[in-house]
Amino acid sequence: MASKNSKTPPSLKQCKSYDDWTKMINMWRVFTDLPKEKQGPALFLSLEGEAQDAVLELDEKEIIKDTGVETIIKRLDRLFKKDSVITKYLALEKFESFKRPPDMSIQTFLNEFKKTFIQNQIVWVRNV
Repeated sequence: MASKNSKTPPSLKQCKSYDDWTKMINMWRVFTDLPKEKQGPALFLSLEGEAQDAVLELDEKEIIKDTGVETIIKRLDRLFKKDSVITKYLALEKFESFKRPPDMSIQTFLNEFKKTFIQNQIVWVRNV
């Protein structure tokens, strides 16, 4: 998930979620020595598939500006960012359908349950 050098932005494809990716991009921006006008193009070149297609719709002058990263993120938010109601619904749906597979030990199941649903409980409480 981490970039090999400070010039290469984190890959969206390798992150667990879009929100995680945006956090990593913000950290990359602090860490990179690329000038602001080159961060947008670097980010664009790191994208693949649907994300890259969406950014291709932007004018390249917008990508090259000092605010290029913000412009790209704003465009990708429209595609990938889930609102809090959908996030809560998906977490609840996952909770209700979570079952222990026959080949999973009770201890592993309990660990998975804690890892998955205690985190979601924190999300539910924060978003109430």
